[in-house]
Amino acid sequence: MLDAADLPDDIVALKAMLIAAQAREVRKDERIERLEKLVAAFKQAAFGRKSEKADPEQFDLALEDPDRVGPDIRLAYCWAHARRKLVDITRTGTAPIAEDGVKRIGELYRIEAELRGLSAEARFAGRQERSAPLIADMRTWLTQHRARVAGKSPLGEALAYIAKHWDGLCVFLTDGRIEIDNNSVERTIRPIALNRKNALFAGHDAGAENWATIASLIETCKLNGADPFKYLSATLTALINGHKQGQIAELLPWNFLAVEHGRQGAVGPEAFKFSGWQASARSDP
Repeated sequence: MLDAADLPDDIVALKAMLIAAQAREVRKDERIERLEKLVAAFKQAAFGRKSEKADPEQFDLALEDPDRVGPDIRLAYCWAHARRKLVDITRTGTAPIAEDGVKRIGELYRIEAELRGLSAEARFAGRQERSAPLIADMRTWLTQHRARVAGKSPLGEALAYIAKHWDGLCVFLTDGRIEIDNNSVERTIRPIALNRKNALFAGHDAGAENWATIASLIETCKLNGADPFKYLSATLTALINGHKQGQIAELLPWNFLAVEHGRQGAVGPEAFKFSGWQASARSDP
């Protein structure tokens, strides 16, 4: 809390200080309200009314921003999570139904492996031709076995889990850009999760947001095969040298190209360019 001696004598400055403090409180209240809405919508979407008994793994599948929810936004669920529940059952003993389910999902992954690296259009066409019939057949398989298996048994719960998220599991068929699972995302965020304790004391909300932004840029660099240090060095130099704000998309990690000029491992504007522009080097006076 501020001491009276710290307050300015000028009434205008004091009013400005008060307005700024009130604005900070409003922003804080808005963040808390938004977080409460997010948690409530999240729990309802993922677990229904019995959220306290739900599987924690579903948190990875059902997180959504209520401010962005609309008719054009759908959740794509993860087949790896669905498969994992069946695999766990096969490890406890003979389980022909679970083993058959694992085999069926494995066929989907075999197709995905063959389509990997193709354009989104080609992946979509391949999935429609090859994966969609398998999904339709699995839907029939799922319905038949759910009618035969006790709902409270481990297998019954695994089948119910797949049935509950069926529409989301099928979203990957509708768009070649969507992955069949979120394994790549989980691998990407694992270093951040391991480092989370170092980020507990960011000191301020803005500091935490800046840390998250930098972490996102670094991991995006890794996904696109760009050296994070060289990317950040070239990007910051380009911004200092007056790169136009309207062309900021050119500075995104997937547009980054490392170009060696003269010496191995050079960094800065003289060594790197982004597609369509070359950062101009500054000369010292």
